[in-house]
Amino acid sequence: MNLTEIEAFLAVAEELHFGRAAERLYLSQPRVSRLISSLEGEVGGALFDRTSRRVRITPLGEELQGSLAPSLEQMRKGIRTAQAAARGTTGTLRIGFTPTTFHESLGRLARGFEHRFPDCEVSQHEISFIDPYGPLRRGELDVLVKLAGGRGARSDRRPHAGAPATGPRGGR
Repeated sequence: MNLTEIEAFLAVAEELHFGRAAERLYLSQPRVSRLISSLEGEVGGALFDRTSRRVRITPLGEELQGSLAPSLEQMRKGIRTAQAAARGTTGTLRIGFTPTTFHESLGRLARGFEHRFPDCEVSQHEISFIDPYGPLRRGELDVLVKLAGGRGARSDRRPHAGAPATGPRGGR
């Protein structure tokens, strides 16, 4: 039994149609039929009752579907988790902000980040005006968002972000 046979079986079980299952898997319909036949030979029984007009899953097929569907989903989740780890998009992104930072906007941005990277959690930490960069330097934060102050081009009261050049998130 191989992964392609399992995917073909589950697609046919969901679609109850060999042609639609083939389209969904980007395979030809004869290839899906051969995969199902091979799997039936391996299992030792019919997984589907087929006529020229319809496909019905057998009790044996239902039992196999109930066993394989969660396992395949678990395998896919494991692969997604490994891919996220390889990209560095797992774990926790620690964001520091000053009390005057637009907290509502920061929350909206954090939710958008979590939606885009579901394996990464965002934690927000309010920091002191006395030493706003201290937690960033000590590695307690990955990103600091604060309003720029003082004279010059950055005195426009818009939030600005900074991150250390080294550390767990540095250079990304």
